[in-house]
Amino acid sequence: QGYVGAGAGVNAEAAWAQGLTGAGVRVSDCEYGWDYDHEEYNDVDLHPEPGQTIAAGVYSNGWDDHGTAVIGEMVAPDNGYGVTGLCPGVEAATYPEWTVQGGFRRTAAITSAIADSDPGDLVLLEMQTVNFGSNFGPAELDPSVFNVVKAGVAAGVVVVGAAGNGDQNLDSATYATYQSWGDSGAIIVGAGSSNGAHNKLGFSTYGSRVNVQGWGENVFSTGYGWFAQYGGDEHQSYTASFSGTSSASPIVTGSAALVQARSLALNGVGLPPSQVRQILMD
Repeated sequence: QGYVGAGAGVNAEAAWAQGLTGAGVRVSDCEYGWDYDHEEYNDVDLHPEPGQTIAAGVYSNGWDDHGTAVIGEMVAPDNGYGVTGLCPGVEAATYPEWTVQGGFRRTAAITSAIADSDPGDLVLLEMQTVNFGSNFGPAELDPSVFNVVKAGVAAGVVVVGAAGNGDQNLDSATYATYQSWGDSGAIIVGAGSSNGAHNKLGFSTYGSRVNVQGWGENVFSTGYGWFAQYGGDEHQSYTASFSGTSSASPIVTGSAALVQARSLALNGVGLPPSQVRQILMD
């Protein structure tokens, strides 16, 4: 888990050495699904969104592996086995965007995640969309998502969103309408290389609206089974190659959770979203 350490990683170990694990902070992941029975989560108290059942199609398509890897990067416990998340002490919650009760409900999932958060908590948007351009950009290219994100940030919730894997230039004339909306206040995350250079990866959407980046390749986490699947059990599966702005965004979210934990330790309150974003950019 090179993204955890010093050097090419974010040096979460320095925060851990101060006793910071994200305790007191809530992190909510919005996407399709998760393997709640993965062995690494036996010691994690995941809070599924009440009243929503993940649609069967999520599991038949294998989309739950994605969320499983995302959660592993952030909240897998420090139990001497498997992986250790960047902020294993946070309260973790999940908000599915395709459910039996609600159908496809991206904006509703994000709205619920924000509504269940207190100022200083984090909401992660593990999703992308095509709007205006020809390929994937951040979910907030959808005006309904943009509006709810902006309202959430104004209420003090830190929103982190994947930039998308479409190699789109958000500063181009193609995105003039999006630019005219202004700044939602979310932290938009691009994908960089896993070496010390952290070069933009070819697929990553980019531009001045993209605030920071994380590893977009070679991320070791739970799920998929590309590295190992012990005993043929999908609940004991691990990957060494989780990638994309999807793998980058949990690294930034975990880092933000540690920043908030530090603020809580010092001041008893979390920082406003604009300060968290600026600290990470700096």
